Amino acid sequence: MIQIIGTILLVALLSLTAVSQDVIQVGNFGPNDIFQLLTIIAFVATLQHSAVEVIMSTWRDPAQEKLKAEIERLDAELAIEDETPEQRKQWMLERKEIDIKIQEFKTVTRKLALWITLLSGVFVSVVGIRILGNLIDPSQLKEMSKYQSLGFNVMDVFLTGALISGGTEGVYQIVQVFSSFLNKTTEKVKAN
Repeated sequence: MIQIIGTILLVALLSLTAVSQDVIQVGNFGPNDIFQLLTIIAFVATLQHSAVEVIMSTWRDPAQEKLKAEIERLDAELAIEDETPEQRKQWMLERKEIDIKIQEFKTVTRKLALWITLLSGVFVSVVGIRILGNLIDPSQLKEMSKYQSLGFNVMDVFLTGALISGGTEGVYQIVQVFSSFLNKTTEKVKAN
């Protein structure tokens, strides 16, 4: 299913590229503009992370608590010294099964959280918080063909949504790379 969607998106993007071959001119912006944009994205990512954490904990924690309670019960039974070797073996098997259920539960929870953050990040981008559109000269956006404009906006929505869904760590890495680049450029200018 994912391969089909990926193929459709690739064909759509290639079609848009074939129809529109205009090159987009980057707008006039400075380091402060980029830091401001990344700060906004980091703030939104932080809000989103907190919201998803609340949603996931209220939705998924009760089931996880039941599994943990079952493990505590089995651990208490295993601590009793007068059980038979067969009882002990049975309890160990039950404990292992519950451990497997907990790992499966955590895997499903991570996947759900990933999809929720991706979809909410894309939604935030759809309503207007975007990256690429802020880096392009506004007059360029008006001069694009409708296909190029559509492709640009779709790409902007998905890239921004993905960055937001990646959380503050991804934004922080971008800030570090950009800061390092600026520092090295400044050192080279001073050296000449």
